[in-house]
Amino acid sequence: MKRIIIGHRGVGKSSLLERHEHYFPEIATYDLDKVISEGEKQPVSEIFASKGEASFRELEKKYFQDLIKYPSYCISVGAGFNPELLPAEAEVIYLSRRTDSDGRLFLNRPRLNPEVSALDESIQRYQAREPQFRKSASWIYHIPEGLNDNDEIEEEILKKDFKIEHAYYTLNSEKELKAWPNLDKFELRTDLFSVEDIKRITEAYTDKRFIVSVRTNATALELRGLKVDWALEFGPIPAGVNAQIISIHDGDFVHALTLIQNQPEDKHLKFCPVILSWDELIIGYQWQEEDPKNRSFLPRSPEGVKSRWRWFRNLMWPKQKINFVQGLKDFDDQPSFYEYLLSQNPNKQFGAVLGDPIHHSRTPAVQGPNMRDYGMMLAIPLNEEDFTQAISFLPQLGLVFAAVTSPLKLKAAELIGAGSSEMGINSLYFKHLSWAGISSDADGFKAMVEESDIPDLKNLKIAIWGGGGVISALKEVLPQAVAFSARTGERRDQKNDPAFVPDVVIWAAPRMKDVQLPSTDWKPKYILDLNYVENSMGLEYAQRESQAQYFSGLEMFYAQAKKQFKFWAKYLMAEG
Repeated sequence: MKRIIIGHRGVGKSSLLERHEHYFPEIATYDLDKVISEGEKQPVSEIFASKGEASFRELEKKYFQDLIKYPSYCISVGAGFNPELLPAEAEVIYLSRRTDSDGRLFLNRPRLNPEVSALDESIQRYQAREPQFRKSASWIYHIPEGLNDNDEIEEEILKKDFKIEHAYYTLNSEKELKAWPNLDKFELRTDLFSVEDIKRITEAYTDKRFIVSVRTNATALELRGLKVDWALEFGPIPAGVNAQIISIHDGDFVHALTLIQNQPEDKHLKFCPVILSWDELIIGYQWQEEDPKNRSFLPRSPEGVKSRWRWFRNLMWPKQKINFVQGLKDFDDQPSFYEYLLSQNPNKQFGAVLGDPIHHSRTPAVQGPNMRDYGMMLAIPLNEEDFTQAISFLPQLGLVFAAVTSPLKLKAAELIGAGSSEMGINSLYFKHLSWAGISSDADGFKAMVEESDIPDLKNLKIAIWGGGGVISALKEVLPQAVAFSARTGERRDQKNDPAFVPDVVIWAAPRMKDVQLPSTDWKPKYILDLNYVENSMGLEYAQRESQAQYFSGLEMFYAQAKKQFKFWAKYLMAEG
């Protein structure tokens, strides 16, 4: 084996390398940054600071070229590694997370461009490197947020020890065919391959099954001999074209649905519109359910909206004939290998984490293994406006248990009839046609406070910045805390006290345009960030207030998760 792991800064390459050593104990592993640091007897951050990036890149090249002389290896390289140095004989795995494009903030890594903000720098680096990673990679591994331990599904993917029964892999290049000898179903699109290349590939790989999706104008003569998925955007099926599937993707929802319904009954109908509302999603689902053997419904997110409907596609694997998994081409609504394998659960019930945004959530990775006997765990983007309609519809699909995050905790409280305007609900269970719920926020925050071990905390001045539906839970633990609006900067109790300067700031606000940082007059000794996302504004605040000791919300999250699991398990075990 000769493997190289590439990916963006902070994605988890070093952590994956450690697990890779567990999955493949016979293969030597090398973290290139660690190799350089040990060889130079100097941390990478000091090499950057004392010698500059150019000198570090020369060292990187030297040590890397030594490592690839070994007969077998798995090497993780830094995000700025020159892809031109990757050897042709190596398998290159692009490790990717859905949060890569959000940017990441670090308190302990060198800055490369101090002329822009740390977050802007991270996003700029992502935008520059992303095309290079996809071009250089043999294949992409979309790792779930929060996967840190040895994992059966991850091991299957890295060993290529799995099959895909209910979906086609969308090819972006021919090299992906060679990367996945264990797969036999692939999609070839005419907007990604020429018709000539499609014919050559289908003739060369006779042991594979292909869908040829027509996504550009093509004549009957060009398509002769191919079994195709014909897109109605290019008009009626031309005479002589062997269209086994008819699909529609663009245009007004009602018009597109009418058009696909009027197609011949001997063809498989694939409805792939941009879905703008839950009303449209429900109508599309009902249309598919009317004839599941001959209809497939694959909703797409509006442009600029991150994977709004991927969770739905995960649910539909066993229910329809045509599904897709994502390869090196970024079709964001297509589930990944990991998501596909996770969804192969015989239990028709499922759980979800609900919120907006939700793509960063670690709940599916953390709770998924705990709840596997009761169904898979999905991340469903859901805003306040759609909450009531969605929470009525989702149980029809099989939703039984849910974790609730911002901005829906107060909505969840209303759902179960909890009256407090400041106490949100973060855990729900559907029983006997109604919802039950609890909040595990106070338990989580208590664990975070205990883990921080801040001396004499109860006698310190404490400010809550933001908070919404968790203020009551925070005050259960620290009743002397003073709540401030993260939008206006004013005290929520309307007591104007300019002399109040906190020793501790509890960061309880999301990253939003109208959220501001506290006054520079505040010089806190400690920052407790309830967020664990890597672009949290709490991290940004900690970068500004470098004198403060920073605590991430991960400890709170894990404690919340434990109580959520106990709550769900109590009902699930009682019902058998």
